[in-house]
Amino acid sequence: MKAVHLISGGDTGGARTHVLLLIRALAERIPVRLVCLTPGEFYDDARDLNLPVVLLEQKKRTDLSVASRLRALLEEFDADLLHCHGARANFLAALIKRRIRIPTVTTVHSDYRRDFEDNLYKHIVYTALNSLSLRSFDYFLAVTDQFRTLLTARNFSSERIFTVYNGLDFSAPRVTDEDQHRKAWGIPGGAAVIGTIGRLARVKRHDVFVQAAAHLAPRHPETHFVIVGDGDEKRNLERQVRDLGLQDRISFTGHIDKVDTALSLFDINVLSSESESFPYALLEGARMAKPTVATPVGGVPDLVSEGRTGLLAPVGEPKELAARIETLLQCPDLRQKLGSNLYDHARCNFSLEAMRDRHLDIYEQILRGAGAPARPEQKAVVSGYFGFGNTGDEALLQGLLTGLKKKSLLEVTVLSADPGGTASTHGVKTVKRFSPLQVLKALRGADLFISGGGTLLQDETSLRSLIYYASLIHLARWMGVPVMIYANGLGPLKSRTGRFLARRCLTLAQCVTLRDQASLQTARNLGISRPIEVTADPAFGLDPAPELEAKRVLERAGVPADSRPVILSLRPWGSATGRIAHLAARTAELLYQKDYFPVFCAMQAHKDGPVCQEAAQLANCPTAVIQQDLRPALALALMAQGHLTVGMRLHALILSAVVGVPPIGLSYDPKIEGFLSEIGVPCPGHVEELEPADLEQILTCEILPHLDRWRDHVAAASTRLKRQAERNNDLALTLLARR
Repeated sequence: MKAVHLISGGDTGGARTHVLLLIRALAERIPVRLVCLTPGEFYDDARDLNLPVVLLEQKKRTDLSVASRLRALLEEFDADLLHCHGARANFLAALIKRRIRIPTVTTVHSDYRRDFEDNLYKHIVYTALNSLSLRSFDYFLAVTDQFRTLLTARNFSSERIFTVYNGLDFSAPRVTDEDQHRKAWGIPGGAAVIGTIGRLARVKRHDVFVQAAAHLAPRHPETHFVIVGDGDEKRNLERQVRDLGLQDRISFTGHIDKVDTALSLFDINVLSSESESFPYALLEGARMAKPTVATPVGGVPDLVSEGRTGLLAPVGEPKELAARIETLLQCPDLRQKLGSNLYDHARCNFSLEAMRDRHLDIYEQILRGAGAPARPEQKAVVSGYFGFGNTGDEALLQGLLTGLKKKSLLEVTVLSADPGGTASTHGVKTVKRFSPLQVLKALRGADLFISGGGTLLQDETSLRSLIYYASLIHLARWMGVPVMIYANGLGPLKSRTGRFLARRCLTLAQCVTLRDQASLQTARNLGISRPIEVTADPAFGLDPAPELEAKRVLERAGVPADSRPVILSLRPWGSATGRIAHLAARTAELLYQKDYFPVFCAMQAHKDGPVCQEAAQLANCPTAVIQQDLRPALALALMAQGHLTVGMRLHALILSAVVGVPPIGLSYDPKIEGFLSEIGVPCPGHVEELEPADLEQILTCEILPHLDRWRDHVAAASTRLKRQAERNNDLALTLLARR
């Protein structure tokens, strides 16, 4: 096979690195030509690397004579396919598409709707032309699964989209000349260097990096910050640095040809972008084993796994970014561990050879006329209480996704109240849960519908929610999609309509797993005799964030470093809310008298925050309140810092058990009693009846004197439930296999 790659030649950053490396690797296996449309640095570099490059100069964008010259080159080379990179190349390919008889392919290196956004004219004209040109292509290569999902969501045929992750040559020499560059960039000798690499464009959010530096600079005078790159935002960033008085603490290097020269100086590699593909700035850092802090955008989470190969910070949050950088600054051992893990992970999964072989495999499929992806994927739609800012339900979803992806190449679409937030947090395709057209489109062609986790089949809080979840199950079955009720809690079911709907759902689903014995008994009471397995909540499959990150959250909340925290998780519950706050305040006082420090933690910040604040104000002792949206891994790490959890939210108790910390539940729903019974921990009683003295009796007589024994007991129960949680995924995949 013979391939021609077309690129403008003015490319910088990751796309430039990607194409040069790819052509070099492909040329070792097949005849290939790289065609540049403009002279300059890219073309010169290609020649210096002895690549098979041709300059087909287009002196200005309106010079369309290059189209006929490109056609002639394709015929002369006898090309089997044309592979394009970038907007200008895409436009030319679209012009000649009807006059060439070979497949056209383009690599999507970025969100094409955000290209050129730093220049209004280019954004209006070039982005529109590129969007139209893309519709003419036969096949698309997305550099992350997220971009593949993005293209599918924009109505590009999923059968014509392939995922190919960027690769890097890990055998290449590492360039170092530290003294020279320290002096040139004004970096003091011995200073720890925090650096970021990327073109200076708004989408890269270097302003957030600068604000994070402003938070860190006074606390860490021994650090220096470096911004590598050039672009339209440079003046704005330089002004921001001057306004913050950080001229002596932040250096701008401008564009440099080889980022290794900068990375060799970095102690921590940072990326603060709000949109990315699969950034070479991080992959280059991985090759040099640099500890990394990044935002979880695009394909970043595939390289930087929270707490394993790096740390992740929310987009647009300078204080959170600074906190994670500070975590690494304060722990050299963690820096070394994360950098080493990142290197091993990248070398095994993102090598140049893997990228080349994946391209060759796709080319062969295209030329055989096989339009299906190289990795056949099945599709699942997941429904639950997602996108509402509830840490527990987000932990449940994260556990479900993590478990499924460990064992399959499943493409998952999540029905969410906040599709953008869920997509950003979990890296999945999403649709609006209350949009009938979007839900129908998601179910069309799905191989599995998962009614996933939580207590969905109940009418205690609302019959409307039960009608909603039951309607989805009926709709999926009507459309011929297999249904799995996945680790659900069942009940309470107080109305005749509620019991009828729950019975119908349990009958319609091809596979049912419930998360506790109490739910199974409810099913039997409904007259359901079909096989049902009792498994466990998918949150049992999660891992916590690094310990230092949780300690930083406690420190910011005002928890003394030498104290023994106890986590108290409350929620409002109708007319009993005032009573709950009073009960929690008295409990906090008791715990403080026993030399523990009470920490009120809102698992759903906007709902639980007020009652946590009220309880803290009523308590006649020092307390702390954590009222922020917690990602599941961080919530787990916080629970691990506690000696005990006293909570109402089910997932506060579950997450506590996951990390082996004894949970004491204040019941407002049978699911609390069911879970505590499952792990063999006493339940003091229902919040509408429980008195402070009753809770004090259990704490002082049964729990606190024997806390180590309870820890061992809960840890053993957690190990068992982790195994049971895995069973959910095995059954889901069995159902897919039948499909």
